[in-house]
Amino acid sequence: MVTSSLTHLSVLNGVICVPSSPKINSKQKTKMKKAKYLLLSLSLLFVLSCSKDMKVVKQLDGSWKVTSVTDNGVSVPPAQFENWTYIFTKCKVKKEECDGTATEGIFTLPFKYKVSDKGEKLTITLDILGDKETIVYDIEEHSKTNLKISTVENGEKTVMTLEKK
Repeated sequence: MVTSSLTHLSVLNGVICVPSSPKINSKQKTKMKKAKYLLLSLSLLFVLSCSKDMKVVKQLDGSWKVTSVTDNGVSVPPAQFENWTYIFTKCKVKKEECDGTATEGIFTLPFKYKVSDKGEKLTITLDILGDKETIVYDIEEHSKTNLKISTVENGEKTVMTLEKK
């Protein structure tokens, strides 16, 4: 009998013998299946998360008029926000933020925005004369024509409702 250490082949009476692959016991099979399912689940979660963020970004594309504001459940008089408009520029979900502008009366401010947490968070960073102010909103409701967002600052909850123009 001749054995080759390089290829692990054996020659016995002129017949080449190939060793069988090692047998995998049931515990190893179970572990492998669990690892495959975990990897598949994580991949699916990543894809779904991105697709939910992208859905909201697509819905935001365009010009939005503020239609109501409440502070701690008390309605703010419409005269205080009737000229507020937010324009969200079309973009793709990515690591960088998307562009937008906020118009409040005669003032227009550029901002960057990002949708995250499976379409449940909207982060807006305003550029006010070189000073950056970041506001993180919870997206309470969203559709192609309506958006309801809220934020809590210093214990006070502000809810803003916007309609697409």
